[in-house]
Formats: sequence, C-alpha cells, structure tokens
Amino acid sequence: MNAKRRELKINITITILIVIATYLDIKNNFLITGADSFFHIERVYEIREAFKAHHFPSWVNFITFHHIGQAINGMYPDISLWPLVYITNILNPVHQIIVIISGMCLRNFNNEIQLGTAIILIFLFPIVFAIKELIYSKKIEPILVIKLSLLCTIIIYSHLMSIFVLYLIVGIFILARLIYHRSIYPIINILLSSTLLALTSLPILFRYFTISSSKIQSVYSKGNVTAINFTDIFTSASWNSRGALSLVSIILISIVLTNLEKSNLSKLMPYIYGEILILILGTNLAPWSILQNLPLLDSIQDTGWRFLIFSSAIPFILLLINFSAKTSEKILHILFVISICTSIGIYWDFHQSAQKNLAFLDKSTDQPLSINDWVKLKSSGINSENISRDIVPDYAPAQINSEVYNNGSTLSDDLQEIILHHFIIIDGEKISPSLNYKYNQLTFQTKKSIDVASTVTLPIYNYKTLKYNITLNGDKTTYSMSNLGFIELHNVKKLKTVSVSYSYPKLYVYLVYLSGIFILTLISLLLHLLQKHKIRNID
Repeated sequence: MNAKRRELKINITITILIVIATYLDIKNNFLITGADSFFHIERVYEIREAFKAHHFPSWVNFITFHHIGQAINGMYPDISLWPLVYITNILNPVHQIIVIISGMCLRNFNNEIQLGTAIILIFLFPIVFAIKELIYSKKIEPILVIKLSLLCTIIIYSHLMSIFVLYLIVGIFILARLIYHRSIYPIINILLSSTLLALTSLPILFRYFTISSSKIQSVYSKGNVTAINFTDIFTSASWNSRGALSLVSIILISIVLTNLEKSNLSKLMPYIYGEILILILGTNLAPWSILQNLPLLDSIQDTGWRFLIFSSAIPFILLLINFSAKTSEKILHILFVISICTSIGIYWDFHQSAQKNLAFLDKSTDQPLSINDWVKLKSSGINSENISRDIVPDYAPAQINSEVYNNGSTLSDDLQEIILHHFIIIDGEKISPSLNYKYNQLTFQTKKSIDVASTVTLPIYNYKTLKYNITLNGDKTTYSMSNLGFIELHNVKKLKTVSVSYSYPKLYVYLVYLSGIFILTLISLLLHLLQKHKIRNID
C-alpha cells in the first residue's frame, strides 16, 4: 500500500507540473522556436489544415514550406501525429503544439521540437524489453512477434530512420546469436514480425516508394555522417543531454558497476551488451568513415541523435535488476527529486531568456530570419514568408539547383529568390503574382492578363510520379517539368489565373484504412493471447 501511495504521489506531482507548464505556455501564447522546430511545426500545421478540410494530410506541402508543393509530409512519417493533431484541432495552432509537446521529456525543454523522436521515447522501455526477448528467443513466440510488430509500427509511423537504426542494432545481435549459439529462432521471429510490420506500414511504404520513384534529392548531409567522439558523450553530459549521455544515465551506470551483484550477472549481461553496442555505434568507435558509404547508413546524419536515444532506458533496467526493489526505489526517488528541480530550473531559465532576448514572429513581422535565428513564434507566423530555415533541398525533385557546403546542401540563391517571392517565370521574365492556397490547391493570379507566352514556369515542384490537376483560367491544361524541377506550361494564351491541385491516389486511402484494420486485429489477437497465457499460468 505504501508503494502504491508513493507511486500515486509521483504521478500527481508530474501531472501538476505538466499542467502548470502547459498553462504558462498557453498564457504566453507563443512557442520558443528555432533550428528544426520550424520544420516540424510546419508539418503539424499542414496536418491540421487537412483535417479541418476533412481529408487525410496531403503528400505535398501547399500551405507551408513557402507553398512550393515540396513532398515533406509525404516523405516524413507522420501517422502517429494524426490522432494528436485531430483531438487538439479545436485549439489555435500554437496552443495545439503546446498541448502536444506538454508530455515530452526533459531533453526537449530547451532544444528544438522533435515530435517523432518524442513519441518513440514514450514507448522506449517496451521496445527495449521486446528486443531483448527477441534476441534470446528459443522458439516461435506469437505474442512476441505481434508485440514487436506493433511497437515497430509506432516507430515507422513516427520516424523512418529510427526503424533502420533499430534493425541495425537487432541485426548485429541476431547475427552474433546465430554464429555463437546456432540460434535461428530470433531470425524466424524477426521475419514474422517484419512481415506483419510491412502490412501495418503499407501507407508509409506506398507513399515513400511512389515519391522516391520520381528521382528526388537526398536527405541533408547524406554520405557525411557526424560521429561524436566517445569521450564527448561523457564530458558533454548534462541532465538534459541530446547528443550525449545524460547525467542520469552516467550516475545509474556508475552505481550499478560499483555495486555489481554477481548473482544477477546473467540477467544484467544482455542489457550491458546492448548498452555497449549502442555506445559503439553512437560514437566514433564505429568505423563511420567506411559505414557512411553504405546504403541507408549514409543517411544517419548524426550518430549521437540516432543511436544514443535508445541507450537511455537501459541504465534504469540495470538498476532494477541489480538491486532490491526497496534500494532501487530509494535511488530513483532521489534522482526523481533532482530531475524535477532541474527541469523546473531549465524551463524557467529558458523561458526567461526567451522573454528578454527573442523577438516575436507573426504575420506582421517583415524582418527576414536567418537559418540560425530563434523567435517567439505566434500562430500567424507558422507559415511566414520570412522563415528561411524551411527552404531546404530535402526530397525536392532531383533537377533542382542545389549547392553543397560542409556536410550538407542548400538551394542556389536564384532558386531561393524564386521560392521566397513566388515568382512565375514567363518566357524568362519573373512576374510576381498574387497567391491563394489551401491544403490541396494553389492559385496564382497575375495583375494583368498575359496574351501569349511560350513557356510559363510555376514555382511549384513537379514530381513525375504524382498526378496534378492544372487549370488555366478555369480550363484544364497540360504541363511538363522544367529543367529546375518546376511545373511548366507551354503555348499559353490569355494567362490570368492558374490553379494547381493535387490529391493522393485513391489506393492510398484504402491502404490507410486497411493498415488500421490490421493494427486493430493485431491488438485484439495480442490481448486474446495474453489472456490465454495468463489463464494457462494460473492453471
């Protein structure tokens, strides 16, 4: 009873703090935004507007990212965000984001918003337990297969690269088990689980391969993986570390290693092996100068971001295995109190600094932002034309003109100018039209009618495998792709209004519903098997 009361007190404390923090943020009515936060906030805004129109989110972004129809939402998994956005759509855009992120972990209080990663972290402990069970499986285990497929569905619905990282870690362990123990059941179980995962992930896979077939630009810093120095994950550690170990992890690991119970060693070793492998892959101990040349691994970008997030659960598990429940509880209570105090301090300092030093960004702002600027973002500033951080070549048509720098790339200056000002190019001359947009359509209107034009290039990306509906003065017309990857019209007469609309294939809608049926079926089957297993154990 005492343990339950203490657990209740902790839950109440956390809930109260989250409610207070959320209330203060909503009262402020802005988001402290910078770096890739713009990127992910705009993705949510695009989902929001599609739901308001009673449609699934579009694959191309017409409302955000400067209305160029870039396939950001199509290539970045977002289905795990759909229910969160749907149930908060009654709020204004900024309040909606605040409510969605209010349960995020400490590491995001003063870092950029990474919603996909945050959702994965919610399920981190079940993921770690399921992987351990998979690697050491000695028979075909239906419960494990279904459980793992559902957990991996959450990952692939949230962040595509994380599923590759997870499979790399699992694959190494499964190979080791096969070589040293001749164990084939982990392979069978992962294949069965992956088959179910393919069925639940059909919408993501379908849109990913459809858009990729258009020949598109690669992700940022492809082939140039940044590997954090091994020593830096300790020397750069803080309570809310992002690309390094947190102080909590270091403290817990130190406590366990200095008080190791030999009787628990067999239970501890699987998790210790896991932590060691993650630390190797997450730092320069792994030969990333070679690995970055391999398919999929060339898109890792930063090893600290990709691998070390999976390490944070293991130290807690080691503590719980190595010590008695009473001792573990005392240690965790101390760390809990410190974490609460630290989070309050970080939250307060971060917001006080923002209040004093950051400017507002809303629809009235006329000052362009550099890619490194942080602002106090208002709802009307989410799709501001002054944001430059969201002008990126990622997943744009391969024909666009990009310039490589350091370990990444950016769009050429002339292309950025076209995008920022929404220029229509008529026979080589740039024209600034008026622009109206909604989630699936863009409409350009010139100030005066253009009698005749050989070529009209619209500032909208053209993906070869996507079908657009284009009307000229209300009449449907044909189109092609310009040498810069934009939509281009030919032999145009009486140009006044041009509308471009896009709707995903009907098959996609069916796949969304079909995958939903698969997920519900798997959940029902899992609950049935668990109940059956429980009854069998009682008997």
